[in-house]
Amino acid sequence: LHLPPPRLSPTRGHTTQSHSSIPPQCHTVPTVPNGKMACLNKRHSKKCTPVCKEGHVFYQKFSSRPPTYICSKHRVDWKITKFIPDCSPVEKTVKAGQCPGGWEARD
Repeated sequence: LHLPPPRLSPTRGHTTQSHSSIPPQCHTVPTVPNGKMACLNKRHSKKCTPVCKEGHVFYQKFSSRPPTYICSKHRVDWKITKFIPDCSPVEKTVKAGQCPGGWEARD
């Protein structure tokens, strides 16, 4: 969660957090197995992109990059598009194409 720096309240002289107007339905983002949603809070919306943790990659192949999800008072992409990519573990093999049972070779 990234919040703006506190600002000084002229009437009381103490710091307060400025409140964003991100809609409540945007506060709970979907989980990404073996990863997380990296979100950027905008003034009235939230933009999230799935990211895999180290040693994991997206199992699905994307043409250029993983999908981005927008949430605002007018749309909640992760409710409309229920597809959230998952991250699969990756291991290097000694010889190409020699994967243990249940694993798949990828370039």
